[in-house]
Amino acid sequence: RLYKLEPNPFMLKSVRLDFNAKDTAQLALVFVDGQPTREHVVGLDDVYRMSPGENGLPVGARGSWQDDSTFAIEYDAIASIDAYDIRIHFEGDRISFQAKERTYEQGVSITGTLAP
Repeated sequence: RLYKLEPNPFMLKSVRLDFNAKDTAQLALVFVDGQPTREHVVGLDDVYRMSPGENGLPVGARGSWQDDSTFAIEYDAIASIDAYDIRIHFEGDRISFQAKERTYEQGVSITGTLAP
């Protein structure tokens, strides 16, 4: 499912999650500022799956359902200092996308709606 996001500091335009496999999900992040779309494999079996991230550097991602409507992702840019805890809460055709860099206290909360 593709969700269009409200303007945000990450410059994210949309996020898409696909759960078509048993052990993995697909996460696609589309940006408004010309950055290439980033597509990541997310391990659903407590194992990080590696994908190319910014500048082709590796990113590991794993995720799990916290409850019936909240999906959590651990996103670790292995070759840089960035590591995010992401929570996506689904409510009808809306989402709340919360990302917190692990070394900072504050995070970012972004809302979005299901694209037609």
